[in-house]
Amino acid sequence: MNNDLNNSMQKNLTILFSLIYILMLLVTLNISSVNNYNKAYENIQSKNENTFISSKNIKGPIKYSKNKEDNAITKTVCKIYDSKGELSGYIDNNEKIKIIKTKGNKDIISYANTNKFSISELLSSMTNKNKDLFTIGEVNKNDIKSRKLKKIYLTFDDGPTKMTYKVLKVLKKNNIKATFFFNGAKNNEGKKVVNEIVKEGHLLALHTYSHDYKKVYKSPKAFLKDLEKNRINFLKATGYDCRIFRFPGGTNNTVSFSYGGKKVIRKAIKLTKSHGYDYVDWNSFPDDVGAKMPKKQYNRIIKQAKWNDESVVLMHVFDRNTALPKGLDHVIKTLKKQGYTFDTVDNLNTPVKFAPAK
Repeated sequence: MNNDLNNSMQKNLTILFSLIYILMLLVTLNISSVNNYNKAYENIQSKNENTFISSKNIKGPIKYSKNKEDNAITKTVCKIYDSKGELSGYIDNNEKIKIIKTKGNKDIISYANTNKFSISELLSSMTNKNKDLFTIGEVNKNDIKSRKLKKIYLTFDDGPTKMTYKVLKVLKKNNIKATFFFNGAKNNEGKKVVNEIVKEGHLLALHTYSHDYKKVYKSPKAFLKDLEKNRINFLKATGYDCRIFRFPGGTNNTVSFSYGGKKVIRKAIKLTKSHGYDYVDWNSFPDDVGAKMPKKQYNRIIKQAKWNDESVVLMHVFDRNTALPKGLDHVIKTLKKQGYTFDTVDNLNTPVKFAPAK
């Protein structure tokens, strides 16, 4: 009887120790149903008056890269979706949570500062810790304030020209970056201009090589061919490869109808997209194509900045626009005082595109 009891106890102890061993092994291996934290946080939930980013229902990995100059780690934007699968916001490069609420046809933008971790701490924590809910930062709802983005994207078309140098000087003086939608650099002077743009850290974008409506709007294939020539020309001249472009006349121009029909731009949009290109139009324009532009003409940019959360301003670097440097300097200084910041169009939060003309 005692032997049977002892044998039974030994078996039970063996099973118990086996279970303990397995549990210890699982802990050592850090196995968990939610242990996959190097992911984008794509649910936003509320709890105790604070907003948390959940690690559930996650999709792609957080992408990050090291900045060689200061060895900092920069994270790309992580999108946040609500329980219905609709985009509700994202965490931007400054680790601020941007909440997007839709009211009618307009998005209301809100920002919230977070009690943030450094990126290195964040990645380390995500790799080594088991948590059903990992908090990047607690967001106090009382601190969330709706505000306009107040961003300006200065763009200059139809170079390279000598006027470009004067524009670059103004931009450098005010420490801002802009975008240049230029045509082909067809001589040494043109190549010198586009190299200076790249050297100064601006975005050198495409505007077709020839800017010849009759040629580029003959057909979608003709447009792509001229655009490719523009890109390769800049690549050879500067070593910089860009696939952002602007249609001559914008996507809503009707002049193109005379050469390639009413669908030429629509078809060109699809064709260029299939080759990795993307285009940008504008939503602010001082109407600077006249024979002689007065300085005050550029004040329109200041008034128009109030129309949009993000203003993409179209200007032209024609050599005849002698008022451009002073007018531009005044516009930049005024908008800076009003709290606006400046950037290049590759950092647009919302696409600025016309509906193609019919």
